[in-house]
Amino acid sequence: MLMPFGTLFKDSPLALHEVLLFQDVSQAGGDTPNQDCYAIDGAPPPFAGRRPDEYLLCFSHDRLIRIDASVRLPAESAGAVFAAACTQWRGGRALAEQTPDSCEGRDGMTRFSARLAAVPEQGSPGQAAAALSISLFPAAEP
Repeated sequence: MLMPFGTLFKDSPLALHEVLLFQDVSQAGGDTPNQDCYAIDGAPPPFAGRRPDEYLLCFSHDRLIRIDASVRLPAESAGAVFAAACTQWRGGRALAEQTPDSCEGRDGMTRFSARLAAVPEQGSPGQAAAALSISLFPAAEP
């Protein structure tokens, strides 16, 4: 993480630019419609050993409340990379919520929710790909 949850937008040490997100309000939970998301000007930090295709910092009431990142992976290795990442993120603890294409957990005061999904081909035809995405949220006090 580049800055802790709760950081005020005006106190961000990073240069950011706003990103417009379009989503179905009926599927958006909680405070999602009241969030403003920003991408980093410059290179985001590595995610799953790769440069992310997307890295967003989302603020509600001018405080950082969510971080989203995604990376594109070759389809043939995506399952193994995803399983290894979930194992690393959970720090060896068993996860109640894990399937071959999703995992959720908590690491200290940070909750995470990760997904693996097939994505349409880009570039070379016949090159199947998958997107590994994660969302980080502040965890409620234990």
